Amino acid sequence: YFYDFLLSQFIYLFHFSAEDVVFRLFPFYIAVLYGLGFWLFSTTLTKNNIAIRCILFLVYFAQTLSSVMLWTKDSRDYLLGSQPMGLIFDPSVVLSIGIFLAGLYCLVSISRSWGYVVLAGLLIGLLAQIKVYAGVTAFVVLAVYVLFLLIRQRMFLLRGVFTVLIAGFLTVITYLPNNLNAGHLVFMPFRFYSHFIEQPFFDQLHWGVREHIFSMHHNTKRIVLLYLEAIGIFWILHLGIKVIIVLNAKTVLRKTFWHNSSYVLLTTAIIVPAIIATFFVQSVSVFNSIQFFWISITLFAIPAGFALARLYRHKLIAFITSVVLFILLFPAFRYYETQYIFRPPALLISHQEQRVYQFIPQHVPKNATLAVLPDKKKGHINWYEMPVVSAMTGRFVFYEGESTPYALDAEYAKRKKLLTQQDGAI
Repeated sequence: YFYDFLLSQFIYLFHFSAEDVVFRLFPFYIAVLYGLGFWLFSTTLTKNNIAIRCILFLVYFAQTLSSVMLWTKDSRDYLLGSQPMGLIFDPSVVLSIGIFLAGLYCLVSISRSWGYVVLAGLLIGLLAQIKVYAGVTAFVVLAVYVLFLLIRQRMFLLRGVFTVLIAGFLTVITYLPNNLNAGHLVFMPFRFYSHFIEQPFFDQLHWGVREHIFSMHHNTKRIVLLYLEAIGIFWILHLGIKVIIVLNAKTVLRKTFWHNSSYVLLTTAIIVPAIIATFFVQSVSVFNSIQFFWISITLFAIPAGFALARLYRHKLIAFITSVVLFILLFPAFRYYETQYIFRPPALLISHQEQRVYQFIPQHVPKNATLAVLPDKKKGHINWYEMPVVSAMTGRFVFYEGESTPYALDAEYAKRKKLLTQQDGAI
């Protein structure tokens, strides 16, 4: 993936340690780019500074409604769409959303000059290789925008078409060569919601049992109500404080709303990934399609920011709102602060691993690289903690996964065979 390549090349060119890049430099860079994308696109929607500040606040600090459960237990298993804490475990998602919104800003601005056409095409064209979920969403949004130009602003239609051509060409040369046969979407309507509601935390609802009984009796009405229950729980939990968007719901019904290209793009960018994740799952890593939901839930910060800004017009309401926000947001921050700062996880090293760590420095030169080729079938140690192995042995470590799926299987099998045939293999 582009993100992995970006990290490796940055380390190679500038000689930073991997730990500094992954845990210090890049998180700051990604966080800034993430907020910058939201700020840029928000300026095309409003000139109200309070609204923009509320949007940025929600972008960085909004949590799911279920974050209050963190007071009593670890709920990360079912907080699959938690924002923004949940995304920090996959930085490429945050990076792709920031670039996506910067691309939308350039797309809205193509009427100003052809330079924005090139920038929009470059940003959207690279998205699929950074994160395919954002790339798919961006291309659908781009298609909708070209249709909008055809209906409302035909004088800029040619620029929209050129944006599509640039983005399409970049996607073809950067994404397709490595990912052409890397899986596809499978039509399974509402399967994700049933998977979500059948998690252990919701056992008391007996959702799966009820669904099975209603299906046996062909009770379509009850099945529909059951899925509406699952959908409602999912969105209420994951939107969290962003449910205040209902305060601005009537805005969407206004005719002028649909005459503004920025609002059309935002609405499309929110709805499209939610529809894809609702009706499709992946052929591989089935429920990773939740990353489409991540995009929608994150972008809901923009309309929620407008609604929040309305509450800050009056001092008393603003004070009450601030108190409520603190109560809702504090549990998650309390959990993560105590979990990762005051109680850092302990690392246990087995006696078997200690023997291997002692063996390696005696047989691998200091300037050599240790290539780890795990093989569970032969009982070999599975080392996923590359920084730990490197620290304990004083050697650079290259970890080759057990298998790289799809089109590269044969290539990686060949690489493994060559590595094991080297004179320095142990």
